[in-house]
Amino acid sequence: MRQLTLKDFQNLPWRPYHSDNKCVHCNETANNLGGSLCNNHTDLYRRLSKEQEEKCFNKRIKELKIDLSQIEDIEFDDVNHNDSPDYVDAFITSASQDGIDLTDAQLDFINDSCRDFVYEKLMDYLY
Repeated sequence: MRQLTLKDFQNLPWRPYHSDNKCVHCNETANNLGGSLCNNHTDLYRRLSKEQEEKCFNKRIKELKIDLSQIEDIEFDDVNHNDSPDYVDAFITSASQDGIDLTDAQLDFINDSCRDFVYEKLMDYLY
């Protein structure tokens, strides 16, 4: 039996849930998350998607030459204390890595893809 990949999950038909629906990959009863996959294949799809996201993240962070452990001199904007403790609008406006200012592309990536890092550094900045 061949191992499924993400391509095997692309363009699956969405079907309204019905108890007679069968998974497109096995013959188990499909779940109500789209009516095309059983619970096991839904879990597999989620795992494969997460692995793909992590690969893309790691590739991009390497391309941008970002080492989060080396980021310093961080400044923030849109710190709204009425939004405490979430601070969802806060973002890094400038920072450096090994004494070199980060580029806009690097800052955009960190602000968009490394929200836990941004929040942690914001907490350090505020407190």
